[in-house]
Amino acid sequence: MRLGTLQRRPVPLLFSTLYTQRATGTLSLGDPIGDTHLVHFEGGLPAKASLAVPSLRVGELLVRWDVITPATLTGALVHAAELELRLGECLVGCYGVAREVVERALRAQVVARCAKLAQLPAATSYAFFAGVDLLGEAGGGEPWPSEPLDAMLAVLRATRDPRASAAVLAHLGQTPIEAAPEACATFATAGEVEVLESLSERPFTHAALAACARDPRDAVNVVAALFLTGLVHVVDRADATVIAPARRTA
Repeated sequence: MRLGTLQRRPVPLLFSTLYTQRATGTLSLGDPIGDTHLVHFEGGLPAKASLAVPSLRVGELLVRWDVITPATLTGALVHAAELELRLGECLVGCYGVAREVVERALRAQVVARCAKLAQLPAATSYAFFAGVDLLGEAGGGEPWPSEPLDAMLAVLRATRDPRASAAVLAHLGQTPIEAAPEACATFATAGEVEVLESLSERPFTHAALAACARDPRDAVNVVAALFLTGLVHVVDRADATVIAPARRTA
């Protein structure tokens, strides 16, 4: 069992450590008002989460994505309870919702709940119980491991301290970095793709990249997420040239 506080190890670094170690077990966080929040990790990836505060549910996500209507959700909740099924099973079996869409929503739910943890105060204590699933049937029952970048970027964007991402990368200084080829799987927004394309073309310093990005603060979040999940590498070459890409004029 590992113990600590978020003052010494903020949520992004805590998640990064568990991912690097490919840890399996349950992270328990106790906030100053006495609430306990649990996240179960499988191979270093958040797979189930149960929070003591209101959080996004799978049905709400599917309504938000226009997969189902609010009326369908209400009916499905009643139907699922009558059949003693989980909502996702009911939606797939009785309402024709594609299984892969439900699975994507389950993973998105885990990511959204992890992002809420990044807003916990620094005085929050944590303990990691290796090899133990403290959630059981809670938090979704079956584990749905998230993509590493999805979870890491979510907690970096949600953290209480806007300097967290910069602090993660501060020790890199002017060291050139470049993206690994496998880093392009999950990025979707224009700003994320811009960062990834720049890092894939040639080595950059994170400072130079942030200076030319359309959203400098989020560019730092993206680079920090890539770095903490091992998808950005320090360029270990004495002859590496660090060139900032041209600013966009439109």
